Amino acid sequence: MRLRRKLILLLSMLFSLLVVTPTQAADEVVRIGFNVKITRDLNRADVQAALSLWADELSSKFNVPTESLFYDDMANLRHDFDLGKVNFVIAAGMDFARYFKQNELAEGFRGALQQDHTLLLLAHRDADIDDLRRLQGKRIAVLKGDELSEVYLETLCLRHYRRPCAQVFSSIETVANSNQLILRLVFGKVDMVLTKRNGFETARELNPQVGRVAIELTQFPIKSSYYGLFNSKTNPSLRKHGLQRIPEMHRDARGRQVLEIFKLDRLELVGSDELRPFYELLKDYEALLPATANKRSAR
Repeated sequence: MRLRRKLILLLSMLFSLLVVTPTQAADEVVRIGFNVKITRDLNRADVQAALSLWADELSSKFNVPTESLFYDDMANLRHDFDLGKVNFVIAAGMDFARYFKQNELAEGFRGALQQDHTLLLLAHRDADIDDLRRLQGKRIAVLKGDELSEVYLETLCLRHYRRPCAQVFSSIETVANSNQLILRLVFGKVDMVLTKRNGFETARELNPQVGRVAIELTQFPIKSSYYGLFNSKTNPSLRKHGLQRIPEMHRDARGRQVLEIFKLDRLELVGSDELRPFYELLKDYEALLPATANKRSAR
C-alpha cells in the first residue's frame, strides 16, 4: 500500500505538470508511451494502476483526452510512435538514443537532484588499481539491467583493451541498486563498481568510510538517466501548455512533498539536446565493435 501511495503521488505530480486548461488544445490527445522496464524495482501492476489514474484525472477534470500505453519492448513503442499512437515518451536516455533521432523529439522534463546520475567507475583503495590500464583480472559489480552502465563499461574495455569486458574482468556481478554496489565495494566483495553519483554520495553521507575506501577512476557525466519527451510533431501549443508548471513545482507545498518522497530537488524543462551524451556514447561503442571484430578476423 505504501508503494501504491508513492506511485499515485508521483503520477499526480506528473498530472499537474501536464495540465492544460479545457480551452487549450482540447482536441489534442496526450498519448503516453511508458517503458515499464525503467521501474524494474517497482510492482508493475501498481505502476499501471497509478498511471491509469493519472490519465483518467486528466480526461475528467481538465478535458484533456489521454491514452496510456505500457511497453516491455522499445521496438514496439517506436512502432507506435511512428503510427502516431504515442506522442509523449517516458523512457531511459539510452532508449531514446537507440530508437529515436534527436530531431524526432521535442521538449520535456526530468527530475533534478543535488547530485546527478553521472556514472562513476570506483575502485577499492586496496585493490591496486590507479588507472584504466590495471583492470585486467579484477572483479567488478554494476547495476542490474542498466543498459547505460553496460554500454559505458563495454566501451571502456573495447577502447583500452580491444576486448569485451568478459575477457577483461575476472567476474562481472550485477546488483539491484547503488547502495548494494557501494556495500560490495566497502566490504571487499569486489574490486570495482560502476555506480551513479547520487547513490554514491548518499552512501558516503551515511557512512564516511565509503569516501576513504573508494577511488574514482573515471566518470560519464549526465544529469539524469530517465526523461519524458514529446514527439516533435506534437502540436507546439499542447507542448507549451503541458509543461508550463514544471519550473514552479518545487515552490508549491504539495509539489515539494512529492519531490521529497522521490528525493528530487525540483523538476526542470529540458530539450532533446540534453540526450547528446547518450547518442555520442552509443556512437563510440558501435564504432569500436566492427574495428575489434575486424582485428580478430585478420589474425
